Amino acid sequence: MADRTPTVGGNDVALPTPVDLLGNTEVITVNLNTSVSYRINEQWSLGLGIDAVYGSGTLTRTTENSQIGSIVDVEADGWALGGIAGVVYEMNKDNRFGLSYRLSPTLTAKGDVNYAYSEYNEIDIPIADIAQFAGFHQLTDSFALHYTAQWINWSKFDRIEVVDGDNGVAKADLKEYHWKDSWFLSLGATYNLSEDWTLRAGIASDEGVVDEHSSLSIPDSDRTWYTAGATYDLTSKSSVDFGIAFVSR
Repeated sequence: MADRTPTVGGNDVALPTPVDLLGNTEVITVNLNTSVSYRINEQWSLGLGIDAVYGSGTLTRTTENSQIGSIVDVEADGWALGGIAGVVYEMNKDNRFGLSYRLSPTLTAKGDVNYAYSEYNEIDIPIADIAQFAGFHQLTDSFALHYTAQWINWSKFDRIEVVDGDNGVAKADLKEYHWKDSWFLSLGATYNLSEDWTLRAGIASDEGVVDEHSSLSIPDSDRTWYTAGATYDLTSKSSVDFGIAFVSR
C-alpha cells in the first residue's frame, strides 16, 4: 500500500481543517432483499436472506484558499452483497421471540475519485452489521406488548478509503470516523379498540454513535423516539395506517 502526501507546485501543502471547508454531500442507496423461511415445527422457524446494496454518491469539499482550491471531488457508484439469518421461537400463538443477524458488506464504489490533488478510481465504505432480538406477547384479547433490542456494529465504520488499483494499489484515508457500537431499544403496545380500529404507541432510545471524531456533515446525539399510530380496516382485505413520531435529543 502506498500513501500520498498532497503537494502543490512541488511543495507539500497542509490540508485545511473541516471548519474551513465548503462542500456538498449527496448519497442514494437502494437495498434489494430476497429471503426464504422454513418452519421446522410448531415452535421453531428459520430464515435466510441475501441483500444486494447499491450506492451512488457525490462528495465535494473546497476552500476559499486559492492555493489549495478543491480538496475532494468524488462521483462514484457500486454494488455489494450482504446477508441476514434469523430464527423465531413461538412458545404459543400469543408469545414469540425472534433473533437475527445482518452481515453487511464493504461497499466499493467506482468512478471519478479525486482527493488531495491525486486521482483514484475507487472509494471503500464499510457498512455496519446489525444484531436484533425482538419479542411479542398478546396479553389479552385486545392488548399486546412488543419490544426490540438492536445492536449496531458501528465500530466497523472506522474510515472511508480511496483506492487507486491501477497504481500499485495506492490508498488514502478520505475520512476517519471511528464510531462506537450503539443500541436501539424500543417498547410498544397495540390495542384493538374495535373491529375496525387498532391503536399503537411506543417509545424508543437510540444511542448516538459519534465518539472522539465528530463530523460537520453528520451531526449526531442520543435520541428518544415517541410514536403513535392507528390502523383502520376498510374491509377484511384492505386497511389504512396513520402514524406520527416525535424525536427529542
